[in-house]
Amino acid sequence: MTNKEKALACFRNVYKIAIADGYLVREEKEMLLEVGQKMGVSRSQARDIMQKINHLDFIIPADPQEQAEHLEYIIQMMMIDHEIHDREYELCYAFAKKIGKNEVILQRMIDKVSHDMKVMH
Repeated sequence: MTNKEKALACFRNVYKIAIADGYLVREEKEMLLEVGQKMGVSRSQARDIMQKINHLDFIIPADPQEQAEHLEYIIQMMMIDHEIHDREYELCYAFAKKIGKNEVILQRMIDKVSHDMKVMH
């Protein structure tokens, strides 16, 4: 995967979580913009992903470090509005399982991200 493909995959994975509850709140939009800009995803590429997201599945990176980064972004997105919706959690857990993480490990990661987010704010 090229760096551009990796960036698009991460954006796609995070966006899939962002819309899992059926709408985007301001914090989710801001995080998507931040992630997209950080990774060099253009507006047209982001728009293309957003229009097709219902027909797209998660992209699982081959590199374990990238898998962990994607999961951390996904968890941050899931928690950004301070409420974990059932569908967001289901998708987050599905991604975690695809990269070999069980629910106990996922919960530890959620706790860590939650702590880190509180420290940052």
